[in-house]
Amino acid sequence: MPVHYSTRPRANTAQPGSPGSVGAGRRGGEGTLGVSAKQGTHESRMATPPHDNNATRNSRGSTPLVQSVARAARIMRVLLGSAEGERLTDLARGLDLTKSTAHRLLRTLESEGMVRKDRASGRYRANPAMAVSMPAAVSTILSLRAATQDSLKQLAQGASATAVLAFPDETRRNVVAGAYALSPEPVRLDPSALPPVPAHAIAPGKCCLAAISDEELRDLLGETLPQMTRFTITSPDVLMEQLAQVRSRGYAICEQEAMMGICGLAVPVRDRAGAVVASLALGATGHTLPRVQIRQWLPLLRTAADAVSRLLYDGRPAE
Repeated sequence: MPVHYSTRPRANTAQPGSPGSVGAGRRGGEGTLGVSAKQGTHESRMATPPHDNNATRNSRGSTPLVQSVARAARIMRVLLGSAEGERLTDLARGLDLTKSTAHRLLRTLESEGMVRKDRASGRYRANPAMAVSMPAAVSTILSLRAATQDSLKQLAQGASATAVLAFPDETRRNVVAGAYALSPEPVRLDPSALPPVPAHAIAPGKCCLAAISDEELRDLLGETLPQMTRFTITSPDVLMEQLAQVRSRGYAICEQEAMMGICGLAVPVRDRAGAVVASLALGATGHTLPRVQIRQWLPLLRTAADAVSRLLYDGRPAE
């Protein structure tokens, strides 16, 4: 089924990895995003070396642990609890590590998409996408869904469109749905079965890309971009011109760039420090997004994005 619509009046949240959820593979053909209601079977194996000179012991003093893994876990624990991020020096001092060891671990975590470094401030932050892409973060996912559902439902009802809270994945080239609420309209977009979508082809993805510096973007985008439909921007230069407009006006649009017959409008969601960590979007069926629709949706989106930011980072609703 090329694009998944629903005629059941319900509001729901998405959890990657669940049956019929974000994460299905793309299947060929313009605008076909491979909706699947059956979860595939994944098998993983871990090989344990017979001896590791870099081993330590846990707090009970019995089970051998890999010291570098234990240290990386401690770093992630600190970063996940820090809304504004941490500097290398402070992390090393607080965790009783040498700066070189802390830097090596952070670089490794950054290369794996688990940590991001703010080039301007020099602070390291946990990648917010980890909250929706790692099985170990189930409690965080549930908290995210519970905290934002009321705001998303109100937004969907007010705009008569599907509301989606989207995060960049660990590569920053795609976006995934962290939570959503369906449109009250009888024919509507249902994100529950959509796989990760290339960020350059969808409004929330453009908001996330616009937060990245041009220098980093050129390295990230490469020479050409995957084409989803005949309307998809495939030139990095053209995309970067559009991202400059996104930065200046504070919102992004997409018109049949990821899926035929689907348009969207998105605004950024920021943390306490003002960094873009996610995007809030409205999606509906159509061939274009009329200006009058943009004018009607923008105030709703911005109010909801502020509410979501307060809920995620302050634990309280917007005043």
